[in-house]
Amino acid sequence: MDKTKVQQKIPLIKTLRILLVILWFVYSIAVLANKDKIYNVFSPLTALTASVITLASLKKLGPLKPCGITFALGFFFWFISDVLLFSYTYIAVDNPFLMALTDKMYLLPDYMFFTVVVLYAKTGLDKTDFYRLLIDTFMLTYVSFAFVITALKVDPNPKSGVNFEILSTMFYFFAILFATIMMILLIVQTGLRNKSKQYHIIAIFFTIYNIFEARYSYYVTQSKDAESIYIDIIYLGSIMIYALCISNANVNINIKDNFHKLKIRYDIKSANKFIWINVFIISAISIVLYSLSYISSSELYSMLIISLAYVVAHKSLESGELYSKLLETQKTENARLEKIVAEKTRELRDINKYLEKIATIDSLTGLFNRHYFTMFIKELIEKDNSVKLAFFSLDLNFFKPINDKFGHDMGDFVLREIGKRLMSVSPENCTAFRMGGDEFMIVFIFNKNSDDDFLSSVNSIACSICEKTDSPVINYDDDGNPHLTFRLSSSIGIALYPQQSISVDELLKFSDIAMYDVKHKFEKSAFKIYDQRSA
Repeated sequence: MDKTKVQQKIPLIKTLRILLVILWFVYSIAVLANKDKIYNVFSPLTALTASVITLASLKKLGPLKPCGITFALGFFFWFISDVLLFSYTYIAVDNPFLMALTDKMYLLPDYMFFTVVVLYAKTGLDKTDFYRLLIDTFMLTYVSFAFVITALKVDPNPKSGVNFEILSTMFYFFAILFATIMMILLIVQTGLRNKSKQYHIIAIFFTIYNIFEARYSYYVTQSKDAESIYIDIIYLGSIMIYALCISNANVNINIKDNFHKLKIRYDIKSANKFIWINVFIISAISIVLYSLSYISSSELYSMLIISLAYVVAHKSLESGELYSKLLETQKTENARLEKIVAEKTRELRDINKYLEKIATIDSLTGLFNRHYFTMFIKELIEKDNSVKLAFFSLDLNFFKPINDKFGHDMGDFVLREIGKRLMSVSPENCTAFRMGGDEFMIVFIFNKNSDDDFLSSVNSIACSICEKTDSPVINYDDDGNPHLTFRLSSSIGIALYPQQSISVDELLKFSDIAMYDVKHKFEKSAFKIYDQRSA
């Protein structure tokens, strides 16, 4: 749907572009042929068409959309001015109010074009560069403006009283001078390569437009007739060129932050020299002109004050920029330190985990050790005092001869293998511990939601332990062939919590008693649940 709309708009814009050129040509021919009614009709039509084309092209301008809107307003103000001109020329003939209003309305397009230059600089430059450009532009504009009005001997405050017409014209001249100088500085300080051909065309015609507006300001200050229908051909032609360039532009960028392509080539050391050279030249010229009585003392003071303000503004901006860089450096350094702290914290956490592991894990078998057993049982009982537990105290049979005959390395191998087997005993409900030497402990946590009987579950686990410890332990050589086979068994004593006691120490004692009752009485593994009646 959106693609269809775009395809429908493209021919419309092309048609309006052709119509705009035709309207301007007809207007120009009518002016040259002195057909006043015709050119007074075609002038507003040309401006209105330019405004419509610009508004229809706003989507293609991306972050420069505000510039396009401002251009469109300028063209529309020209249209309104032409309508007013037509009104007091053919309808309310020589109406003084309409005449005065029309003269003021014709100045509005230039104020809009002035705003476009400022908006373009603000959009294309980062904040610091934009303020730097404003300071340089204002300084050069003020100095140029002061020298020009002095050269033209324009006095806005004559003895006969303040001339508001002259003041208005001077302000208007200052605005177009400001926009022209800003555009020139923008080109000089950022270069030409990163700008589109549409920008260059608009810049050329903008300069031509402002040159003729400067002529207009001069004629007004000299009380001469500033109007010229032939120059209006150039004015309206510039408006046509602006609209054609805007409708042909395609910025293709929708995020303003990505549009900062313009960069002022700025170096603090060279910039400081440039600032002081500017101040010296302006001050020297002002003093020379004052000594020749070309400017008054008040004008000399204003020049010196502006020069001083220029230096202060630049230094303030430089200070702010340095502060921003310092703040950015500090943020970067803080981020780096935070990263280091995070890494050290992670290292400490890993070390703590390792220390916790070696403090609770038996390094040989990988089972929990006696130290952790105490903490585990305490936490388990405190968490749920209604829990049912079975303590399996386990001692290996026939292990000592292995150590004596084959050495501790082989004994360690056998213990590791037994540890792996015990770890796999009902892993969901059982936890295995190595209590020391060839002594082990398995704690069974009975699931209250289980359908099984507690004692039958205990017997089942005991049988599983016996099966795992009765299975031969085979040692393989480097080629993977059986090397040595060891047959062991285990004696298992079982104590129950809380049926037999709620004291862990007593339960350990009971399980040891039960274990010693079956020790060496059977060739294979055997178990016994502690019986308080036979104790």
